[in-house]
Amino acid sequence: MTRARIVFLSAGVFIAGVLSGGLAVGWIASQFLLASSLVNSAALAALIETVALESIRAGDSAKAASTLEASLDGNLLTLHALLESQSDESVRRTLQRVAEYRARNPRASTEQVGSSEISALLSKYRNTGEGAK
Repeated sequence: MTRARIVFLSAGVFIAGVLSGGLAVGWIASQFLLASSLVNSAALAALIETVALESIRAGDSAKAASTLEASLDGNLLTLHALLESQSDESVRRTLQRVAEYRARNPRASTEQVGSSEISALLSKYRNTGEGAK
C-alpha cells in the first residue's frame, strides 16, 4: 500500500470511530434523560394523587378537585406542546375529551396561573375547532 492510501484509510477509520463514539454517547445520554424524565413525572403524579386521595378521605372534595384540575392544566399544556411538534390522533382525541369535560365543568376560579392560555387551548379542541382536525 502506498503511504497516501494508508493515510486515507486511517483517516476513514478514525472518522468512523469518532462518529460511532458520538452516537453511542448521545444514545446513552438520551436514555438517561428519558428515564429521569419518566421518574420525575411518575413521582409528581404519585404526589398529586396522594394529595387528592387524602383530601377525599378527609371529606374535602373541593381540595381534591382543585388538585386534580391543576394537574390536568399542567398535562394539557404539555400535551398541546407535544402535539404541535408531533401529530398524534390519540392525543388529539384526549384533548377533545378534556375540552368537552371543561365545557361541562369549568374551573371554579379563573384566577389560576395560565387560565387564559388553558381556555384558549381548549377552545381549539371543542367540537370541530382547528385542533379537532
